[in-house]
Amino acid sequence: MRRRHRFLAAALFLPPLLALAGAIGYTTWAARRAVDGLLPPTALGWRLDERPVEIAIDHRVDGELEHYALDFRCGGRLVHRSAFTIDHDLFGGGFVGALDLDDDGRLELVLATRAGPRASRVIEVDDGQLRERPFVDLPEARWRLVAPRLALSGIPPVAALAAGAAVLWFACGLLAVVALLAWRGLRALLPAR
Repeated sequence: MRRRHRFLAAALFLPPLLALAGAIGYTTWAARRAVDGLLPPTALGWRLDERPVEIAIDHRVDGELEHYALDFRCGGRLVHRSAFTIDHDLFGGGFVGALDLDDDGRLELVLATRAGPRASRVIEVDDGQLRERPFVDLPEARWRLVAPRLALSGIPPVAALAAGAAVLWFACGLLAVVALLAWRGLRALLPAR
């Protein structure tokens, strides 16, 4: 009898635990791949008028929101300021990092969010000035380089589905155990025939 209870407990609770562990593991792996190869904004090495551009970053996290305030200074003078927010809700995500999006040997600063190309931006040196533009104003090929990273930056749909199925399976297992215990208790209270 005890062997059957152990098998039943394992069948009810082991699969959701394995599914949940798999979902967490896959999400962690995907998040690492999303930022793999990105350089921090401070590694850009931009120059304007032969002077280096210094980047000051104020980064803070407020619950599901990640806020960036970036100040670009050249020769002690503020030449550009940018603010960017990434929402890390269930379907959110994003990143801030440097990539060479147009294969010209110069890095661009990518401010990307899963909210799409209208909300995501690129900051780059263009004609001796810093320019910030949304992805919708740039060639679509640049967005196609960023989109696969964004797909990995939040909770992947397959991981959310696995976690949801695990929670549902676990809840059904608990309900089955409670129902079985209630049935046994009720049978014990009834007079024997």
